[in-house]
Amino acid sequence: MRTMWRRVFPSSVQATLTSAKARTLPGFIVLALMLGLGGCRPKTHEPPAPPPTRVQRPPEPTPTETLPALAVVYQEANELRCWDPESDKAWTAADNVPGIAEAAIDPTGRWLAYTNEDGDLFVLDLESGVQRTVRDEPGATFLTMAWARAGEKLAFTADGQLLVARAPDWQARMLVEERECGWPTWSADGKEIAYGLRDADDSKGKGLWAVSETDGTPRRLAPGTGDIFAAARPVYSPDGTWIAFEHSWEGGSLNLVRSDSSKYRADICEGSNPHWVNDDVVVFRVVAEAEADGLWSYTASTRRAERLCSRGQWVDFAVDPRGEGVALLQSNAGGDNAAAKVLWYDMATKQVTDLGSATCRRAEGPLFSEDGRLFALATYGPDPELPQAPATQGAIRVYRRASEHVADSEVVCERLIGWITAETDSDRGEAE
Repeated sequence: MRTMWRRVFPSSVQATLTSAKARTLPGFIVLALMLGLGGCRPKTHEPPAPPPTRVQRPPEPTPTETLPALAVVYQEANELRCWDPESDKAWTAADNVPGIAEAAIDPTGRWLAYTNEDGDLFVLDLESGVQRTVRDEPGATFLTMAWARAGEKLAFTADGQLLVARAPDWQARMLVEERECGWPTWSADGKEIAYGLRDADDSKGKGLWAVSETDGTPRRLAPGTGDIFAAARPVYSPDGTWIAFEHSWEGGSLNLVRSDSSKYRADICEGSNPHWVNDDVVVFRVVAEAEADGLWSYTASTRRAERLCSRGQWVDFAVDPRGEGVALLQSNAGGDNAAAKVLWYDMATKQVTDLGSATCRRAEGPLFSEDGRLFALATYGPDPELPQAPATQGAIRVYRRASEHVADSEVVCERLIGWITAETDSDRGEAE
């Protein structure tokens, strides 16, 4: 017994239990003392576990924080112009630009790519004003173009072929010579381009493909169906794991495929124009003619589709870059009493807020600024002097996400293009 005590208890406890008085006690009392006094042994405490890591969104700017000014880029006649809604000042970014067909601003707000009706593609540096010709082939048909997230790289299709151009020289380089490519989109890391392919001679060639920008080797991600584009409007999830796309230009169905092609979920439900809210949730629209019209979401991890809201005819929508909500443009276009209504859907509360409406013949947008602070739309109405003429001239309306209508422009807008970080007056000279 003494040997066991020496192994289990400290010396002070051993002395107590081996004393003469302790040895005269009954055995069960001695055992109780052994157990009780042993409990007085100092305990070693494990350090507290660190709190779980929580992924947080960028904090909202404080009222005292100075934020860069923003400007909307738009087309007026043969000019590309900018308008700062805070100062209500406008200036010309590029003039003598006839017949703009398509235009897109890179995510950094520095580069503007645009095409004209003659088949020319240009990139304009909005900081320096220097313009470069990317492709000059009379009669070329440009279908779509897409910027990499970090800017400085542009993917585009010309006559169905997929090409890429990079700063600073912007020389076009062929990636895919197939003549049925469309809807290019960059991967999250900017190393790969996904695109849709229609192959009229070989149905097995249809579907969603991806090509590395460096080695130019295409690989097929998902098969396709239909006689138009089997994979339209592909878009990578923010973490690059999934690609959402639709079957055919007309809206067909929503599809998801892993970017490594390991999983493919075909024809999940009716839907078109997918936009990712976060790494797991994609929102899309179902056309008004369908039985389940409106705005829907699909969660990749749970495979659950859910209707978010259904109100009238959806013209277009855009997801807040922070992933907190969706700006929706609702319209009853046609007739003299036509109007465009602006709505905000909050992803957390699942509530719809009416941000007001404007009388117009048609509307364009919404378009978010890169930081998600503001979004803009253009409303086009009849010319007072030519009320029967097509609605080609309009005004720009700016909103601050879910809260309020911020400003209306007095500029004449013919096409809404996007947002840039506005320069100071000293940088751009005297504003008009």
